[in-house]
Amino acid sequence: MNTKKGDRKTPLTRSHKRLAINASKGRILIDQVDEPDLKLEDLVAGITQQNIHHEVSFGRPVGNEAL
Repeated sequence: MNTKKGDRKTPLTRSHKRLAINASKGRILIDQVDEPDLKLEDLVAGITQQNIHHEVSFGRPVGNEAL
């Protein structure tokens, strides 16, 4: 477990939250941004003929990814 240098009681934690960082009137403002609840069904429902892309080729299989 990582700890702050010189402080063995406080573990460092990593948060994977989105942050908004803005500068205003000589101050730096850091705010947590609320992330929307995304569901696969909702994302797939948003696919239309206007925003769908064509199949993309990544070339021949190179390792064990061949099916």
